[in-house]
Amino acid sequence: MISRFEDFLGTRLEGIFRRAFPRPLEPGDLARALHKQMLKQRLKSIKYTYVPNFYLIRLHPRDYQSFAPYQHSLLGELGEYLEKKAKERNLYLIKPLDIKLDCDAEIPPGKIKVFGRLQEGLDSLEKNYSREDNDGDTRIFQRGWVEKELEPVLLRWMVEVTEGVDKGKSFVLAKYRNVIGRNPSADVSLLDPAVSRYHAQLELLGQQVLLTDLGSTNGTIYRGQPVDSILLETGEEFKVGNSTILLREYGHD
Repeated sequence: MISRFEDFLGTRLEGIFRRAFPRPLEPGDLARALHKQMLKQRLKSIKYTYVPNFYLIRLHPRDYQSFAPYQHSLLGELGEYLEKKAKERNLYLIKPLDIKLDCDAEIPPGKIKVFGRLQEGLDSLEKNYSREDNDGDTRIFQRGWVEKELEPVLLRWMVEVTEGVDKGKSFVLAKYRNVIGRNPSADVSLLDPAVSRYHAQLELLGQQVLLTDLGSTNGTIYRGQPVDSILLETGEEFKVGNSTILLREYGHD
């Protein structure tokens, strides 16, 4: 009886210690989390089973910093790993994998949160892609693609921050897909601390713009309601973090 109690107590203490002092994350942990999310979000159609091609990995800042020095190489390896797993299971990727790494102080150390989305849109028009020859149903577009010059966009678009710490800033939406976030490399880069590093994106669809949340911590708000994706027209507003953003067209091609 005493021996069983000691074993039980030791197991409990070990679990408490592991939660209080989690081991550092390793690349293999990220790979397994991505693979799990890919399988979780499988979508069956008539002919193929699709899986997300966009993934956002969120980590505690401490864990994020441990991967930051070699982030570019790591994301490339993770992409190759997922492509291999997709081939093994005859899963279909509609375009090249896009994997991003982000930090979020609300995520506990040692934990991984993965957001996945199947994205197609006008990217199907991009050049330098080809289906890899294989005997199964898996088709994976060649990595290293570049954007093709799209058909003329009917309207030119810009956004203006009307509320928040970035109030007064305006950004021209120069690309087909424009990322909003706190990351300095974002197309619409904001200082608002309530905005995630990769918060949302705006896709130009000619007469309208598609707003898509990228698994942000605080969500993307349209008319007071959180949205995953919504079509916007000129003059409409939406909110990311504590920032209100106005979309408007400023000319024609």
